[in-house]
Formats: sequence, structure tokens, C-alpha cells
Amino acid sequence: MFERLAPAIRIATVVLELGAVVAAAHRRLLRWFLAAWVLFHVTTLVLTGYFFLPWMLVELVLLAVLVNPRLTGWTSANDTWARAALAVAATAAAPLLFHPTGLTWFDAPVSYGYRVDVVGTDGRTYHVANAAFAPLDHELSFLRLQLTPTVPASGAYGAVGTRAESERLAAVESFSDLDAIEEVQPPSTLRAESEAFLLAFFDHCNRPGESPWLLDRHAPSLFLTTASEPEYHRGDPIERMDVTLLTRIHRPEGLRERLVPVLTIERGPDGRGTVTARAEDLNGE
Repeated sequence: MFERLAPAIRIATVVLELGAVVAAAHRRLLRWFLAAWVLFHVTTLVLTGYFFLPWMLVELVLLAVLVNPRLTGWTSANDTWARAALAVAATAAAPLLFHPTGLTWFDAPVSYGYRVDVVGTDGRTYHVANAAFAPLDHELSFLRLQLTPTVPASGAYGAVGTRAESERLAAVESFSDLDAIEEVQPPSTLRAESEAFLLAFFDHCNRPGESPWLLDRHAPSLFLTTASEPEYHRGDPIERMDVTLLTRIHRPEGLRERLVPVLTIERGPDGRGTVTARAEDLNGE
């Protein structure tokens, strides 16, 4: 389905992005573009699970200002070419002034993903889908958790920030090549926070009568691994959680995969989760 829709999505994206420059100088046109941008971001959420909430909020607020009759005089007074040019200049200078999150990247042939499995009180092993962590499922799908001694060599789905990083990973042909790169990666700085994130989920699942997570909604799953085990349904008590790092090297001759355990959480006598093993313990480092 996505392949058939790809040309239309590309055209719509270019039109909406270029329209931002034109719409900045035309109030009536801006209303239509604001509505179109909201629709575009909602469609993106439905199709991919990417939630551009800050963008949508800004677009809705601006749209509300433009359609409010009591603000017509104010908007008319500010609807000038000079102010439009100032808005375009401020947007162009935004990377230097505000340092926003980059939305461009290079695709490297090395990707990572976390696989989460739990053992229930019945002794059975269950796979925890990424959507079970909604609305914070992006913490896993975008590889924001750090559970290894060094940060991964690439971000979510193989994304890297520079051409040099992309070229370095493009030369990787084996896991020994990748190990050499990972050894010199910067040390992880968010391991404690990452473990606290998973411990919170673990403890919520073991509190009878309480919602097991922040919101009980099902977001589109972006998890990169597949599992044959039954899927875990939140609310069932669990005894242990095992987190595994899935690494993939994408080569023309075929896909290479490696599974490495990076974290184990077990239920203590008080019913709360405790980290009992980390990557170094599980892999003899």
C-alpha cells in the first residue's frame, strides 16, 4: 500500500513545504495551508505512528487566530509583505537561533532495535509489543533508551547525522567490523534513566487494580523485531523481564542479525522490580 501511495505522499509533502513560504504572505491562503498541514500530520500519525504534536498545536492555534472575527483587525494590520519577509527570515535563521531537532538524516546499513520479553506468574514467556508502552512507545521505537555501555552506532532504523558516519557504517561487512566501531562510541549517559523507564513499566504491570501504564491506548507498533511467543497483555503479573538488543547489518548479499541480551529485571520479595543483570554481566564483559 505504501509503495502505491509513495508518489502522492512525496508530491503532497513538497507542495505543503513550499507552500509555507507563499502562505506566509497571504492570510486567506495561510488558512487553507494550516488546515492542510494539520491533516498531513494526522495522516502521518495514522500511517507511521510518528506524532508531531508540537507542530499540530502551533498550526491549530494559528488557525484559530486567523478565523476569529474579533482578531480580524489585528491580523489585517499585520498582514504585510514586510512582516512576511521578517517571518521567512526568522524561519531561515531558526537553526542558528533555536537549535531545533534535526529532521534530516542519512540511512546507514546498520540498524538496532530492542526486543522485550516477560515471564508471567504462570511460567510462560510473552513478547511485549512496542505498542504496549504507549503513549511512550517512541522511547523504544526511536532507540532513545540506552542499555549498553556505549551508545549505538546508528539511531532508529539506521539513521545517522553525517555523511562520514554513513560511509563508515557502509564499510561494515561483519559483526567484528561493527564491534570495532562500537568500542570507540561515546559512553552511554542515560542508562539509569532507561532502566528507570522499564522498571516503572514492570511495577505498573504488577499493581492489581491500577492502570499498567500512563494511558491505555494502542499506538501503531514500530517495533523492528518479530516473535513467536504469545503477545503480552498488560495487567497480567510478571516475574521477569528480559531486554535484548537486535542488531542488523543490511548487505546486498543478505541480512545479518545478532541478538544480545542487555538487561534483566526480576520481581523482588516486595513485589517491585529490580535490575539483576546488565549487558556487561550477561555477556561476560
